[in-house]
Amino acid sequence: MNETWERVLGFSLDELENIDFLSLIHPDDEVITEAGFAELEERGELFRFVNRFRTIDDTYRSIEWHCKLQGGYIYAIAKDVTDRVQLEEKLADRDRLLTKLSDQIPGAIYQFELLPDGSFNFPFFSRGFEDMLGISAEEVQTDASLVFRRMHPDDYPLVMQSIDESYRNLTIWDAEFRLLTKDGRTIWILGSSRPEKIAEDHVLWHGYIGDVTEKKTYEKEIEYLSYHDQLTGIKNRRYFEEALGRYDDEHFYPLTLIVIDINGLKLTNDAFGHLVGDQLLVEAANILRNKLRTKDEVARVGGDEFVVISPNTTLDEAKQLSDRLGRLFHEQTVEGLPISASFGEAVKYDSNVELAEVFNLAEDRMYHHKVSEKQSRRHHSIQIIMRTLYEKIPREEAHSQRVANLAGKLAEAMGFTSAEVNEIRTAAILHDIGKVAISNDILDKPGTLTESEWYEIKRHPEISYNILSTVPEYVALSEIVLAHHERWDGKGYPKGLQDFEIPLASRIIAIADTFDVMVTGRPYRQAKTIDEALAIIKQEAGKQFDPSLVDVFFEKVVPTLQQ
Repeated sequence: MNETWERVLGFSLDELENIDFLSLIHPDDEVITEAGFAELEERGELFRFVNRFRTIDDTYRSIEWHCKLQGGYIYAIAKDVTDRVQLEEKLADRDRLLTKLSDQIPGAIYQFELLPDGSFNFPFFSRGFEDMLGISAEEVQTDASLVFRRMHPDDYPLVMQSIDESYRNLTIWDAEFRLLTKDGRTIWILGSSRPEKIAEDHVLWHGYIGDVTEKKTYEKEIEYLSYHDQLTGIKNRRYFEEALGRYDDEHFYPLTLIVIDINGLKLTNDAFGHLVGDQLLVEAANILRNKLRTKDEVARVGGDEFVVISPNTTLDEAKQLSDRLGRLFHEQTVEGLPISASFGEAVKYDSNVELAEVFNLAEDRMYHHKVSEKQSRRHHSIQIIMRTLYEKIPREEAHSQRVANLAGKLAEAMGFTSAEVNEIRTAAILHDIGKVAISNDILDKPGTLTESEWYEIKRHPEISYNILSTVPEYVALSEIVLAHHERWDGKGYPKGLQDFEIPLASRIIAIADTFDVMVTGRPYRQAKTIDEALAIIKQEAGKQFDPSLVDVFFEKVVPTLQQ
């Protein structure tokens, strides 16, 4: 042993010669030391073998051995590599920390290398890379092309082109593309990396990739909602306005716009509720979606308005298309009401006319069509709603007739003209039309109605008003029907009118309606005898009913009932 041992371990050479040298080995290194001796004995040589020896102050130094066995002796060169080992441990700790951090981030960090001969490899990538692709680091280091073979075929050329541009120009590489996972799924990947020129034609990228499938799905949903009507699923006004710009090209001339307005949406909403009104729009949209020609596009541009864009279509062809759609609409009913629509067509033949003018012309023609048919169509709709009411509640038809007869008799007894009597009779026929929008579960409930159920029942005068007021010839009747549940003492509904604030015709119908309900009964109320009902009518004079009308009722109408 030379004197350097004194400096390394702190013991003198005399001490070292008298110490069991192997006793200085760190206890944790005894096993590897025995393995080292075994290898030395087997091979005759041992290179770069490191173990730790205790110093005089009870610290340890790392010693690297280069040994050779010859005869009964081991000839060895020992080197103090403590500083190097400590540095390596620090580097290993840093690598472990880096690996731990990279394994925890959502995504993956990597190094990608393109060599002068055109080959490539991945010197490093984190566990996130393995999780996304299902390919281990060992597999990629053996065959880097495994990563590229996982790219979606449609995206592969663009990705390779972007890598080539980054390679040639040393610009940051950014790409969004699809990968096919090991289990057959398709995921979206966002990648970004910065190139570093190592040598001529040798570039190393340091980068990050992340799974952005959820973001892409969200973006597609946002894009869909941006260009589609949420209720009907067809294209919306935004899409229509952008589409006009694309179609405004001589390649598509003659370009026809067909403006379609669904008739009676407000009437349907008032009669059956907004859910049925929505169903009406959905059914109309389904017809437009499924029955238009392949080259046509349709969009909902307003509450009840649709527009069809028909490229390479003449005005005559567009009118034929409108007629066919009109027939298809009429064949489809919602709550017994056929879908009705008004159509307007206009054509652009060349670039001399602005497409906005064509749209305005089509819309004007649609409104002209709508106005010309409005009166007969609305009157017909009222008849259909009444028929629907009678089918829904069969007792209502007989009830309406009886109320009309009683109200007519009372009006005649009051000295009304025949025209006024007929108006009151018609109002009495229609007085419960609003019940068409109330659930049968409530109307036919045999037990006592809850507060919320009574609230629904008490809505029917307003619903009746909303339905009838859409038809000009029924506007006066709608005011009568609205007030037929008001009371003389002001405790009625819906407005709480009292005495002479209530239309006279409404006061007449109120007596006739109440009397008939009492003597015929309801699911939630047992029928009374005529005498019991008349007693209540008399009792409510000046409270629920106009007292003067009650007097006339008993004087002129009741005797006819008793007969």
